[in-house]
Amino acid sequence: MLLSHHAPSDYDRTWKVGSVHVCVRCLGVAVGTVATLIFWKKWAPLPAPLFLIIAMPGVIDFTLHELGLSVSSGTRRFFTGLLFGFFAAALLRATFETRLEQFMLYISWFLLLQTMSAIVLKRSGRLDQLLRKYEGAVYVAQQ
Repeated sequence: MLLSHHAPSDYDRTWKVGSVHVCVRCLGVAVGTVATLIFWKKWAPLPAPLFLIIAMPGVIDFTLHELGLSVSSGTRRFFTGLLFGFFAAALLRATFETRLEQFMLYISWFLLLQTMSAIVLKRSGRLDQLLRKYEGAVYVAQQ
């Protein structure tokens, strides 16, 4: 559960690395964040709204998949995670460079995206199901 945070029934959302299941989207986020931090000098001139836009595909993909409106492949999950990683790196840079205005913009956007996804899933009745499934998987993993 530590690296996949998915119940065994959702291992299709993971890639197996050796004997460990790793969440594909989270792997993409990690790779995207590290790549952006490494190449920041080249990408720093990109406008803040671009970083806001590239945060959206992962949240949209997750939400549509959980609603049963889309089938999300491992490749799509990885690339939407990668894009979200670019956004995460921009948020980290704003934090470490103490650019308060940009930090507030990015963190507000992140919270808005997550809240909107939760509201959509709650209204559809999927949020409670999703939480029960993960709570059950965590309980089993702790045994």
